[in-house]
Amino acid sequence: MADQEEEDLKMALRLSMQPSPPEPKRSKPRDAAAGGGAAVAAAVAASSSSSPEDGRRMQRELMAAAAEKRMLASRGAGGAPSPAPSPSPAQSQSPAPLLAPNNEKSKPLPQREGGAGVDDGRTGRGLSSEEACQLFSMVFGSDVSKGILAQWSNQGIRFSPDPETSMGLVQHEGGPCGVLAAVQAFVLKYLLFFPDDFRKGASTISPFHGTKASSRRQFQGSDNFASLTDNEKLRALIRSMSEILFHCGSNKRAVIATLSVTGKELEGAADGSKDESIIKALEGLSIESASDLQSILRVETYSVQATVFQRLEATLPVFQSRMGALLFLISALLSRGLDAVQADRDDPSLPLVTAPFGHASQEIVNLLLCGQAVPNVFDGRMDLGGGMFLKGVSTSVEVGFLTLLESLNFCKLFRKRMN
Repeated sequence: MADQEEEDLKMALRLSMQPSPPEPKRSKPRDAAAGGGAAVAAAVAASSSSSPEDGRRMQRELMAAAAEKRMLASRGAGGAPSPAPSPSPAQSQSPAPLLAPNNEKSKPLPQREGGAGVDDGRTGRGLSSEEACQLFSMVFGSDVSKGILAQWSNQGIRFSPDPETSMGLVQHEGGPCGVLAAVQAFVLKYLLFFPDDFRKGASTISPFHGTKASSRRQFQGSDNFASLTDNEKLRALIRSMSEILFHCGSNKRAVIATLSVTGKELEGAADGSKDESIIKALEGLSIESASDLQSILRVETYSVQATVFQRLEATLPVFQSRMGALLFLISALLSRGLDAVQADRDDPSLPLVTAPFGHASQEIVNLLLCGQAVPNVFDGRMDLGGGMFLKGVSTSVEVGFLTLLESLNFCKLFRKRMN
């Protein structure tokens, strides 16, 4: 076998030294050029139908390639590394798939709202300077006092620790009471009419329930409140927050606003120490201008109910912190869209937080209950003549109002949109 290989090598060298016209280089895969005897036989058989000159040329190329292959093999046996084969043209056109690290689970990325904003690689995106200015001016106006800002920066969304009022959300400041009242109404809806939904386990996320479904449920009564665990109440709270945000986003999306300074505390701390870690992270933090909002806010946009529930569950300690009520209001405004909120209002030049006491306006309450920041509580639109009209509730609602003033004929509440 060795003598035959030596003879083939000499024959290839002699043939390659014979004069012949220059030939253009052919681009072909190395595997085809370095094929075994079957490939050589097939090539020779194919060349029999060509001219004698073409047959001799192909035979010289194939024999020279076979000699080169044996020389590379002998070098590889001696310890020298052999060159890696070049990919074929078909292989070179298909890029290799990108693989995620083994320690990261494959999961869909949260959908982010397009348009202006700053994405610096952290969770969610930051607000642009224009968005921050529009948001701050819309909520607080241009002449807000430090006292009102302090009221809205010191109100979390958490249940009362008192057993007699354990189903109620605790109110510390007078300003954000409208936010707490709207969330409280949805929490009671779920705990009164759908308590079984929160005893099925954390993995079960059923669709949002409307009032038509609520009317078919037997009223449970307040006596059942004592049997609810803290976990069931928290799940009802998260579910209520999810429904409100989706309703603000026309049931197509929900935007969750969190704080950039609390990201590491939520990831690294155990469940029992998250509250303490967040309190420590919020020390000295205040919101007094649009630039403060831009520097600390992170927003994430989702379009799937289950994903929103899971994200709110993960960030619930942030909403229970002293910044919780303000963050939830900002989440609702961004879910609706800042331009859409201004279009809902009768007078968009006024701030949503009213002076001089910093109370939540009717527009804030209507946004959380009805999904639109309209300023009135009657049905539809009221035409005042001369091209002027007032905007009322025009969407189907889950929770409405009760007031003694209606019985006295001092105001009229929406009823057509109530199921």
